[in-house]
Amino acid sequence: IGIITAPGDRRNEDLREVGRLSARLDRVIVREDKYRRGREPGEITQLIIEGLKENGMIDSQIDVIYNESDGLTSALTQMEDNDLVFVLADDVPAVLAQLDRLAADRPL
Repeated sequence: IGIITAPGDRRNEDLREVGRLSARLDRVIVREDKYRRGREPGEITQLIIEGLKENGMIDSQIDVIYNESDGLTSALTQMEDNDLVFVLADDVPAVLAQLDRLAADRPL
């Protein structure tokens, strides 16, 4: 499961390429950074989704969750045994803190 995004100041083709490359995953959660670098809300997401679909992903494999923390929670909820969650994080310390909190609540 990938939680993906890209900075808004990249070319449209670069954003689509993020999607094309991520289409190798089983599921994807597309989100946007807080600072879209000049892009309209949803524009980055749409371009990434275009790339995902160009390489064969279907709607049922794609979720759009704009908030990073909510996206991580969703991915971890969807996880099954032997799954891997890949996060392109905007706020790395916050993501690590969230994982620490979740790990403390759910001992192995």
